[in-house]
Amino acid sequence: MPDIPTPKQIVFVDCENIPSFDLSRIAGQPLEVSLVLGKQQKQVGIEIFKAALRFPAQVKLIESGVTGHNALDLVLAAHLGQALARHADAEFVIVSKDRDFDPLIAHLQAQDVSARRDPDFLAVRKSAPPRPSRSPATPPRRPKAPKPAAAGPAATASETLHSPRFAELARFIQTESSPLPRKKTALLRLIANRFGNQLSPDEQQEVLHELARRKVIALTDGGTVTYPSATRS
Repeated sequence: MPDIPTPKQIVFVDCENIPSFDLSRIAGQPLEVSLVLGKQQKQVGIEIFKAALRFPAQVKLIESGVTGHNALDLVLAAHLGQALARHADAEFVIVSKDRDFDPLIAHLQAQDVSARRDPDFLAVRKSAPPRPSRSPATPPRRPKAPKPAAAGPAATASETLHSPRFAELARFIQTESSPLPRKKTALLRLIANRFGNQLSPDEQQEVLHELARRKVIALTDGGTVTYPSATRS
């Protein structure tokens, strides 16, 4: 059996929510896929089953074995935590249309973990930029403090800042009870995730500074983020 490289991307598929997808796309890719099945899910598609047999070192089945509200979600989260302990520098992707996973994603990003939810299995190879190793011998460098935005006439707002997704992001930050990112870099990843990874780095910065301008967030000189618009413990 050929050596399997350390996965750069670890994918969990909510098979109750996403019943069909093309697993053959993972051939030769440095990723690991877990197919999470609900207790009442009696079968998977024959093509998915064949692909799982074709890539036994990359694909595994996880049967939740329990029922109840969000039972599959909780089982998936437990297995994701185990995978994180083994591969802390990988990117974690949950393939599901279920927005109940978003607080988990936000919590992981707040812990500086590269994580996102995507409703389409086709997006699993659209990896995040490489992340520095977490090895104690080579700790990641702190980002340079951002310069405060210069005062003056406001530039013409882009379509991004008037989009429904920007309003949803602001509302999410103001109402979310789970921990939110405390570092600027982690918040930028959250912004990218909430916009479906469709924004350029400049557009992500534009959204970040507009959130600060509207006092949804506050940025310190050291790159720390606070949330003056939300009531938190």
